[in-house]
Amino acid sequence: MVNKISNTPIIILSAYYLKFYYNYIEMGFLEVGEPPLSFEESKALAEYIREHGAIQFVQLYNGHKDHHTPALRWGEEMEYHAVQLDEEHHKAKIFLRAIDVINALNAAEELTNGSLIWHVEYGAWMIESVPKFPYNHYIQDLLTVEPKMVLRRMKMKTILQAINPSLCPLSIPCFPLLGVGDDYFCPKEGPDFLNNASQSLYLDDRVICPHPRFPTLTKGIVTRRGKPVNIKIPLFQDENTNPQDEPYPGFIHMDACGFGMGMCCLQVTLNATSLFEARSLYDQLAPLTPVMLALSACTPFFKGKLANTDTRWEVLVQAMDDRTDEEKNIGWRSRYGGVSRYISQCAKLKPEYNDINVPYHAPTYDYLLSQGIDEILAKHIAVIMIRDPLVIFPDKVYVDDTTTTMHFENLQSTNWNSLRFKPPPSMDSDICWRVEFRPMDVQITDFENAAYSIFLILLSRMIVALKLNFLIPMSQVDENLQRASVKDAILSQKFWFRLNVIGADCKERQFFMDSTKNSQDRIEELTMREIFLGTPEFEGLLGLLEIYLKEVVKCPEEDYNQLKKYLDLIKRRVIGETPTGAAYLRNFIVNHPDYAKDSIINGNIAFDLVKICADARVDWLLPKINGTSS
Repeated sequence: MVNKISNTPIIILSAYYLKFYYNYIEMGFLEVGEPPLSFEESKALAEYIREHGAIQFVQLYNGHKDHHTPALRWGEEMEYHAVQLDEEHHKAKIFLRAIDVINALNAAEELTNGSLIWHVEYGAWMIESVPKFPYNHYIQDLLTVEPKMVLRRMKMKTILQAINPSLCPLSIPCFPLLGVGDDYFCPKEGPDFLNNASQSLYLDDRVICPHPRFPTLTKGIVTRRGKPVNIKIPLFQDENTNPQDEPYPGFIHMDACGFGMGMCCLQVTLNATSLFEARSLYDQLAPLTPVMLALSACTPFFKGKLANTDTRWEVLVQAMDDRTDEEKNIGWRSRYGGVSRYISQCAKLKPEYNDINVPYHAPTYDYLLSQGIDEILAKHIAVIMIRDPLVIFPDKVYVDDTTTTMHFENLQSTNWNSLRFKPPPSMDSDICWRVEFRPMDVQITDFENAAYSIFLILLSRMIVALKLNFLIPMSQVDENLQRASVKDAILSQKFWFRLNVIGADCKERQFFMDSTKNSQDRIEELTMREIFLGTPEFEGLLGLLEIYLKEVVKCPEEDYNQLKKYLDLIKRRVIGETPTGAAYLRNFIVNHPDYAKDSIINGNIAFDLVKICADARVDWLLPKINGTSS
C-alpha cells in the first residue's frame, strides 16, 4: 500500500531517515524574536491588538471576499505521542525530545521531496503531522488516506528508533500516566519538580514544549484567572474505588493546561470553493460536532485513573478556561468549547437558531459593520475579539496591517472551538475560505482515523452538493455536546437531530424520502443508531451517503466497495458490534490481571496498554464471523 504513495521504497526511505537524523538532530526549532511579554504587559496592549486585529480582518476580507476555487479540497491533521517502552523495567513514559524527531522528519521530507509537514505541539513529547499538499475532490483520492497515514507512522517510528529502539509513536488521545508521580517522562534532568508556569501540583512544567509560546500561554491563563485551572472529571466507580482519594471526592482532579492540550486529536480542514460556501458548511457541520465526538470517543482515563466519561472534550474545556469568576457569572464561555453562533447567510438559518447569548466586543462589532461586514459575520468576529491576547512578542506589536494578519490570528488561534471558521492565511494567499472540524478524539489505528476522515469529507461534499439542512437551535447543539462525553454515549444517549434534511432546493430530491419543507422544523431526540442508520422517515447519514454515492455521484462499484469498508466500521460501532476506542481501552484495563477493581491504572497496566496501542493492531475492529475475526 505504501508504494501507492511514494516511489521511494520504504527500506530506502528508512535509510535516508537514519542517515539524516544524525545530521539534523541538533537543529534549532521555531524561530522567535524577543522574549514574549508577561500577561500583565500583554494586558496593557490588549485593546490595541483587538483594534488592529479587526483592521487586519477587514483587509483580509476585502481582498478575498470574491475568491473562488473550482472544487472543495481538504486536509487532515494528526497528533501523536512519542513514547518509550522500557521492556526491562516494564514502564511506559513520554519522550520529551520530540523536537529532535520533528526536525529530523522535516529534513528528511525536504531531502526526499516528501508529502508531509511536521510541527511541534503543546506537549514536549507530541508530534503533529499535516499533508504538505491538500487532498483533491476526487473519490479516488479518499482511498489514499489510510496508506498515507500508515506511511507517516512508519516515518516517525524510523526516526524514534534511530534515537532509541525503545521509542515509538502512539495515537491515543491521553497518555494514561500523565501527571502521575515523577517517573512518567524521559529524559529527566534537573530539579525534581518545576511548576512556575502552570502552578500545578501534578504536572511538571518540563513536559511543556519549550517554544516560548506554550509556557507563556500556560502562565497567562493562570495569571488571568488568578489561580491554577481546576479540572474535575467524574471518577469511574468500581468495587474497590476510593472516591475520597482526590481533593474533590468522586472526581479526578487536574490542575494544568497540559492535561488538556497534552492530548491528541484528529482534525479535518475543508477548503471551500467560496466564502458563501465556507460559511454555509460551517453552519451545517456545527450540529454534527457532538455526533462525531460521541462516535470517536477514545478517552476513558486521566491521570492514572478510569473516568466515568469517554472523551477528552470536557478536560479541554476546563483546562483552557481563563475566565474570572465574574466573567463566568455574566455568561462568558471557556476559550475551549462548542461553537456559540451560526454564521451563514443562507435562508435556512432562522434567527431563532442563534439562541445562545454570548458576550462580544462592541467596538469590533461596530467597526466591522462600518466597513461593510454583515451583522452575522461581524458578531462572530466580535465574539472572538472579546478575549485577551495571551502571547505577544514585543518586536511583533507594531506591524503593517495591510500585509499581515498577525494580530487577528493571535486571537483567532486562541479560541479553540469545535469548529473554526478560517479565512485565507495571508493577504496574498491563493487558499480560499476554510472550515476546520475539531471535536474528534484521535483513534488507535490508521484504519479508524482514515475512516472518520473519509466519512467527514463525503458528508461535507454531500451537504454542499445536495444543499442539506442539519440546522437545529444552538442550545440543542450545546446540550448534545454535554451528552456526547457520557460513558458509552454512542449506545446510551439520544441527541437532538433534524429529520427533514432534504429541502425543496435539492436538485436530486427524487432519490430521497419526501421530507417536510424546511420551514417546518422536525427535530427529535435520536439514538446514534437512528442518526446513522435511519428511521422510517429518515434515511440516516449512512443511508444518505449510500444514495448520494450510488445515484448522484455514480461512484464506480470498485471504488464504492473500497469506501464501504470504512463506512462499515461506523455502522458496526453505532449498533454496538465494534466497541469505540474508549470502550476497548476501558475493557482492556478492567480485564487486566493487575487491575484491582479500584479505578487505578498502575504501571504494569499502563505499559501493556501503551504497547498494544502502539502496535496499532486492527483485529479488534473487524467484524466477527463464528467467533473469530474475518
